[in-house]
Amino acid sequence: MNVMSRLATNSTDPLKAINDYISSIDGVDEYVVVLDGYPLYWGKNIDQEKAEELAALATDMINSYHGYSATSGEEYVIISTETPSNYTGAARLKPNLFLLVRGKPSIVRTILLNVYRRFNNRLTCPWCGGDLSLHVVKCGNNHSLPVGLDTCPICGSRIEYFKCPHCGRPVDPRGNKVVLRTPRENIITSLIIMAATIALIGIAVKTYHKLSLLSIITLASSILFFALSFSLLYSGLKKKQPVKLRK
Repeated sequence: MNVMSRLATNSTDPLKAINDYISSIDGVDEYVVVLDGYPLYWGKNIDQEKAEELAALATDMINSYHGYSATSGEEYVIISTETPSNYTGAARLKPNLFLLVRGKPSIVRTILLNVYRRFNNRLTCPWCGGDLSLHVVKCGNNHSLPVGLDTCPICGSRIEYFKCPHCGRPVDPRGNKVVLRTPRENIITSLIIMAATIALIGIAVKTYHKLSLLSIITLASSILFFALSFSLLYSGLKKKQPVKLRK
């Protein structure tokens, strides 16, 4: 069944899902989804005339290039042209279905690869098997990025892991399992603070019977310090960081 037949028989339009995915990602300047040589979906910042121009460009780029085949046996093409201010990538997703994207190089390449995976060899969660190919990840500065980037090309922040939208478990940008644990320094700091708190409480209890100003101050300080140490202990043990990845 070809793409057009699926569009006619399925209530969910797979190409509309691709359009929504690309339109939600930062670092994309222009894009067009081309079906049978005609633009079907395109970026909000371009008109139909521009979309037709990009569709013709995508067709020319892909039809002029042959030479790489995916392991599935289907032709898989991602080709690009680059200038100091522009990066254009195009991919053949199916024999009559092309995608062209312009924007930041690493974002464009990752989008094209993920969309290809959506139609062919899907990128799945290693924990639950859920599809991640059209999942959008947020970097530390809230930029929306495709799965597959470990550094944000816009702000440079690292992406160590994200939560699978299906099962909520941690996955690294390459699609591997991530194990989270409490950092050792958090545990050591929490234990030192608790030991100091216990010592301070012991001093306060020993001196309290003298009813001196010092004993009252010591007791009050020990209570405040205990509350602080408990808060630090809770937040320190709750914080998790990624450790060695599991294949």
